[in-house]
Amino acid sequence: MMKRPLFKILVLMVLISAWAFPQITLTSPNGGESWNTNSAKTISWSTTYSGSVNIYLYKAGSLHSTLTTNWTYGNSFSWNISATLSPGSDYQINIAGSLSPATNGMSASYFTIALPPLQNSSE
Repeated sequence: MMKRPLFKILVLMVLISAWAFPQITLTSPNGGESWNTNSAKTISWSTTYSGSVNIYLYKAGSLHSTLTTNWTYGNSFSWNISATLSPGSDYQINIAGSLSPATNGMSASYFTIALPPLQNSSE
């Protein structure tokens, strides 16, 4: 019966790969969301990476800005979206290990940055 040793080897391989190849998976925004300028939104991710992360904003596939570096406070970040950020439907977030930039997670598809709705004024 060779099944038992094979099972132990497979379990060991999975454990080693999780330790040796940490992953970061962006959960929000992951594509399709619409977030307004001049508001606060939560960027969140799941990870097996244990170090600090850098958070980047991409527009049309190119680095637009760095939102924070060496973030060590859990798997979420509150982003205050600037009122001066240009509206567009081609934004993505990238979370990368500070000491291991190859360990990263990018939005699966684009999300939108929009202007907030106009307020009606009544006098």
